[in-house]
Amino acid sequence: MTRLLLLLTAFVALPQLICCSEDETDTWILSYKSFLGSKEEHEGERASVLSHFKNVLSFPIKDEKYLPNLHMEVLKVPKGFTGFEILNKIGSSFPGLMHFTKDMKLYGALTSPTVEPKVSANQGYMTTGYGGWGANFEPCWELTTGEDSPLIAVVDTGISTIHPDLDQSVLDGYDFQNSRGYTGSFETDRPLNDDNGHGSHVSCLVSGEGQGGDAVFGGAPRATRKLLAAKALDSNQDTTVSIAVSALDWAIGKGAKISNNSYGAPMSEEPVALKEAVKRAGNAGMLFIAAAGNNGMNTKTSPFYPGSFTASEGFDHVINVASLKPEGTLRSDSNYMDVDLAAPGHEIFSCWQGSQYKAISGTSMAAPIVSGAAALIWSIQPTLTPAQVKTLLMDNVKKMDIDVRAGGTLDAGAACKAANATVESSSVQAYDRSTDAGVDDMKEEEKPSLFDRFGSDDDDDDDDKEDGGLFSGGLFGGDSKFSFDGFKFDGFSFDGFDGLKFDGFSRFGRDDDE
Repeated sequence: MTRLLLLLTAFVALPQLICCSEDETDTWILSYKSFLGSKEEHEGERASVLSHFKNVLSFPIKDEKYLPNLHMEVLKVPKGFTGFEILNKIGSSFPGLMHFTKDMKLYGALTSPTVEPKVSANQGYMTTGYGGWGANFEPCWELTTGEDSPLIAVVDTGISTIHPDLDQSVLDGYDFQNSRGYTGSFETDRPLNDDNGHGSHVSCLVSGEGQGGDAVFGGAPRATRKLLAAKALDSNQDTTVSIAVSALDWAIGKGAKISNNSYGAPMSEEPVALKEAVKRAGNAGMLFIAAAGNNGMNTKTSPFYPGSFTASEGFDHVINVASLKPEGTLRSDSNYMDVDLAAPGHEIFSCWQGSQYKAISGTSMAAPIVSGAAALIWSIQPTLTPAQVKTLLMDNVKKMDIDVRAGGTLDAGAACKAANATVESSSVQAYDRSTDAGVDDMKEEEKPSLFDRFGSDDDDDDDDKEDGGLFSGGLFGGDSKFSFDGFKFDGFSFDGFDGLKFDGFSRFGRDDDE
């Protein structure tokens, strides 16, 4: 080890560079080893590693951002600085260092084009409509509507806090795209507000309050001030691993027990920094719910991360969710196989930017419905672990012939009943339907039930054939990869190596440093 460090010092050391604008730097992610150590151990390990980088190896670090809840570091250095590629090769041989990897792009779990913003025939997705395959939340709502829900981080494009179905839902937020925190005004604060619409759509499916003109109820409609708006995706639904792990670190620090994640990329090799962050989030007690992706791929042979981490040992806190049609089949663009369960994801009507509504499709819609169910299960039985919540959801699906591990689609009611059976009695009040917006002045016998507000499914057969969406027609054809040149020193050499390889993902191009 001493010889290795001397060689690195002799051949990698460079003078400090005067630099750099943002577009002249690369981002690298460092994972320290002792995640389960004490705060003092973390601080000592970090100080030792960074001191060696700066003072011994003369690494020209322009900026550093420590993620204390994940014990990871995001570093920026001048482009083309080869010392980091070398450290990436030696990895855990370096004292205190587990992984050192270059940042990479991730993308929103893109959906099919939106349909007209009107109440969809599939509005029964939360009840027992949706062709009979709705998520069946009614038995849950007889036990709880989410008043005692844990905090839920929505890692997405932001949340419209002026939307009438979301204005009581958000507790806090942070804009990781522009490094802006919440300043105290839900009405005007930009970090919380959605510049795309996707994050608001997702959030309403988790805990929509049913107060707007079209009254969208989420799975946990009374989870007041339980959402954390982690704006990690930009207006085009793009992000990076470093931003995603920063959002997870922030959410853990805020006390979130559930994170809803609708982003990723198909890859032939695991993104090690993201994997380590998701694993450490589980160690911190977080249930990580992911959209399976809308590529129509078998993820056993073509993984889509982070959802595909569910196939790895030690990731029992990850739930990977496919999207189901009312006909009882997966959407043709939904990923499948190394996926845990399905949930409704076809023309799902929900909130949008401002006070708008839209119906859109995809695994991004299915995942937050599962997040809402998880929130209710934890409301009923708060002592459960993330893995136990996952087991309740997986063991109580509506069985059907689809290619997911659980062999079925979400049955929130059955899972809530199973959770309730683990406690001697429930102290949670049943849902008071008289609090619904627009019904206070009606006679008791005229008041609609909460479930009537969702409408019913008319089994419209006009959509048996998919319209193609964003992922048909060869948009993901081809093959691209990242590679680095090898490094060779006297008596010590590194062969060239291929880095992360993106199978069939040419739509988004290649890394800038190909």
